[in-house]
Amino acid sequence: MIKLNSIDDTEQALDTFTNTILNALDKSSKPNFNHQRKRIPPDIKKLITNRNKIRRAWQISKDPALKTAKNKIHDIIKRKMKKLNDDNWSNITKDLSSNSNSLWRKVADLHVGPQSSSFAASSKSSGARHCV
Repeated sequence: MIKLNSIDDTEQALDTFTNTILNALDKSSKPNFNHQRKRIPPDIKKLITNRNKIRRAWQISKDPALKTAKNKIHDIIKRKMKKLNDDNWSNITKDLSSNSNSLWRKVADLHVGPQSSSFAASSKSSGARHCV
């Protein structure tokens, strides 16, 4: 139990408490990933919204006709998304050229992927020191 004798003690205890709560929140929250979302055309967005409404209605009623409708819309969405991804990929590959090195850069990105260090630099150097 903390004894608070003055207003300054109370404010300091309140600041400590607030910082503890905020630090716990930061540590327990999922990190924000900054990645580009795919742009989905409005017609596919409308289909997804419609499918989700039908799915919610089916979850309440368990009507087989609603499940069939949901599955049909899901198949349409899947086909349209596959076509969209294929078109995007063909646009990317169409613009590649071996003369401008864009082809080689794309192949390297696909082959190697994003790289990151799994250990801190200090631990790598100390590990290398023991191997020599």
